Amino acid sequence: MRYRLLALDVDGTLLDSEGVLRPRVRAAVRRAAAAGCVVALATGRRFASAVEVAERLGLDTPLILHNGAIVRRASGQLLAQTPLPLATAHAAASEILAARAQVLAFLAGDQEAVLTGPAELDSELAALYLADCEAPVVRRPPEALFGDIPPLTLVVMDALARLDALARRLQSRADCRLTRNSFPLWGRQFHVLDVLAPSCSKATALRQLADLFQVSLAETVAAGDHWNDVEMLEAAGLGIAMGSAPAGVQARADRVAPPSDHEGLAAVLDALEFGP
Repeated sequence: MRYRLLALDVDGTLLDSEGVLRPRVRAAVRRAAAAGCVVALATGRRFASAVEVAERLGLDTPLILHNGAIVRRASGQLLAQTPLPLATAHAAASEILAARAQVLAFLAGDQEAVLTGPAELDSELAALYLADCEAPVVRRPPEALFGDIPPLTLVVMDALARLDALARRLQSRADCRLTRNSFPLWGRQFHVLDVLAPSCSKATALRQLADLFQVSLAETVAAGDHWNDVEMLEAAGLGIAMGSAPAGVQARADRVAPPSDHEGLAAVLDALEFGP
């Protein structure tokens, strides 16, 4: 099988545990692109943060951002987006704020503003992120958090126990879906809960890209290392879980690669054929 679309999670998959793009991994990804394969990054990151990774690869790659809520090229072109319905966003934000947790609402657009509530609601992780995220941060009263603009996603950054409690509180809602992720940032482990539109996932974005580039799903490869990657791994023709992924994620993949700290992505990609 020759694969024509390659979708890669970023943190813990393309990048190692220190956030480094290792030369062997970079070379393997660029070989796939040089063979004519479309390479996409699939991440929970926002646009500006993901573009930095694409620049390290040296590719104008499609970017699946905010766990599938928006798809753009690294050059900025909008390819698809699935925002959270406004009524759902207001209702879910109210539940999060009622639990005395902080909400980060991410919007589409060139400014990539982060709308959030009063500082007294910040967890330690939320405060660290908002202080250093290099995006405009707009604090508003809870009742006027995002007005009439549907956000791409609502994000909570907090301790695992707090996120577990919030997930239990929100998981009965049929008008949204939840995804969880953990990643290293600034020397800390960040734990994140995303609230997305019901149809939104990295898998949905993979299908959108496959349609756009006229590639069958059988001709796609996806690699990831956490729960927010599972649907994408299952949707792809070949789903690759990293060796550092939770056992439940590995069990739902077609293949398990060595961990990113052992350049596991390169080891798998070097054994595959890419191109039309």
